[in-house]
Amino acid sequence: MIRLATLDFDRLRAGDWLNLREDLEQFLVGERGQELTLRNLGGILVSPLHPPLPKELTEEEFLMLQAQTRAILFRISQAQVPADGVRVWEVKPIELKFLRFAVVPVQSFALLSTIGSVRDTFLIRLIFLLRQQPFGKLLLCPTCNTIFSKKGKQKYCSRTCVNRASQRRFVERKKAPKRKT
Repeated sequence: MIRLATLDFDRLRAGDWLNLREDLEQFLVGERGQELTLRNLGGILVSPLHPPLPKELTEEEFLMLQAQTRAILFRISQAQVPADGVRVWEVKPIELKFLRFAVVPVQSFALLSTIGSVRDTFLIRLIFLLRQQPFGKLLLCPTCNTIFSKKGKQKYCSRTCVNRASQRRFVERKKAPKRKT
């Protein structure tokens, strides 16, 4: 999902588009032969059966999906933790339409199952996966404004951005007037 949000579609070749469509299908329905668990499904079983299917998505439809994904990830990366510890972010409603939405009892839990368009099944899977993430895991890089998934104490999306920030601080220190002691 982060890869889709940060991808530059202008640089993709025909083969890249085929791979992107295949990745989207795997994100939605899982990889063939892979054991499907609630964890890697995001707690929801989605079936994108309403045309266009993942392998039929146009570049324009991918751009719209990317824009909606970016908006969701951006709002979450900008969320603040108030004193009461409850995470809050600006709520912007997303309209989703499903051909079917059901609760399926499986062993000791209930599995949500949906059938709908690629867009709607993608967004509901995205929302369910994000709900499993610890708060503060998604950040916006202060250097380049790229959304990334934080690992450890990471503050920047890449080594390049760390170097740029370090260089900027170095230049600022050099320009600052020296204090007399």
